[in-house]
Amino acid sequence: MVELRRSVKFTKVINNEQGMALAIVLMVLTVFSVLGISLLSTTINNANLSSIERDTQSAYYIAEAGANYKLNEIRNAVLDAYQSPTGVELDELLEPVELNTFEEVFGEQPIVQVRVETINDMDNPQVYRVISEGVIGDRSRTVETSFMLTAQESGSSIEIPDVALFTQGAINLKGGSTIDGDVSTNSNNVNTKGGAGITGDITRNLNKTYEIPPFPEIPNYNTPENLRLEKNAHNQYYVILNGDLRIDNKISDGYTLTLDDNVSFNKIKVKNNTLNIDVGDFDRSIVVNTLDVQKGHINILGTGKLTIYVRNEMNMVSSSRINKNGSIEQLNIYLQGEKTIRLNSSQEIYGSLIAEKANIHINGGAGFKGHIITGGSSIKMNGGSWGNPTLFYAPNADFELSGGATVNGSIVAKSFDGSGGSIVTYKPITNLPIEAPNDSPSLDEILTIGPIKEMK
Repeated sequence: MVELRRSVKFTKVINNEQGMALAIVLMVLTVFSVLGISLLSTTINNANLSSIERDTQSAYYIAEAGANYKLNEIRNAVLDAYQSPTGVELDELLEPVELNTFEEVFGEQPIVQVRVETINDMDNPQVYRVISEGVIGDRSRTVETSFMLTAQESGSSIEIPDVALFTQGAINLKGGSTIDGDVSTNSNNVNTKGGAGITGDITRNLNKTYEIPPFPEIPNYNTPENLRLEKNAHNQYYVILNGDLRIDNKISDGYTLTLDDNVSFNKIKVKNNTLNIDVGDFDRSIVVNTLDVQKGHINILGTGKLTIYVRNEMNMVSSSRINKNGSIEQLNIYLQGEKTIRLNSSQEIYGSLIAEKANIHINGGAGFKGHIITGGSSIKMNGGSWGNPTLFYAPNADFELSGGATVNGSIVAKSFDGSGGSIVTYKPITNLPIEAPNDSPSLDEILTIGPIKEMK
């Protein structure tokens, strides 16, 4: 009887399931906790690896951007040196540079350090290596490339005539028009009447050819960031906005554009105001799509030279002036395209103009003190306009001088018509400040650039 009771009691103990649910829950929680910790650890490790990979890859792109930045500077410097009289000295581009103008990457400021090393000691060709290190946080990568400069001869194909006038075709003078100096022509057709005359010798039936040199390739430069001028809280104006230089507001009147480097603009507009361009002691260049001067004035400050490349259009209205009373050697304007340039009503330019195919019309007291080279088909001067001292080099153009207009210098034209008391007075052109390229070497012939690769 006692043994039976013990057996029943033992059986009850064995079949008692109280507390099993808690044990199972604890086991499940333990398993999921282990899995969760493992997953979290894996996620954190992957995130850290992704962050490291991201920064490392970004550092490479920053380094590559630095190398391309320096190579672009060198390309433009070479173009300037060979295709304009205001070439940039390459030595200043070989100095180390640090750029930190990139946007932050996850709170880190990217930095790139670029330096240029000389590989060989030869005078020609010269070989250099560009080394660019991109840094983000504690991650960095370095790339390198090389470039070779092969010096080429570059000169001017413009032959300066030693006569007051040369033409391919006919010369017609009437109405008191005078040429004071020698005249030469490929034609036999030289006509004077109505008190017109030529004081010097006339040479006919030459077999002489004057050709227009190739128009230079226009370089590419960086565009300045937007710039706001503030006189006070209520008088603010963006003098530079979306690539436009705007000197058309009282706040921007007298603004000085300091050229620490060559720049590009979409449009330069100077209206009823004055723009000062400070080149300092260096030769600088501006590339602009449209140059629009309306009763405005552009002054050049400093001792360096300024070259303005105009891609599309150049407009001057009323009494606008560029570099008035300045040295003509200090300003050269290169105009691309065929649109006619018109100077009227006391407009004045003190500098030289090299136009690809533009016609030139100067009227009503306007003046040009400098040299004009154009591949256009027409040059007209009348109404008291003047050029002094000037080389008009336009072998494809019919030249018309009338209404008391005067030229002091020398003219090369396709044909010439003088009337209305106009006067051409020969003045020797001893120094042509324009290096118009004659079969200038291409950029690929001068500059050879190797691939960009990572330094191990």
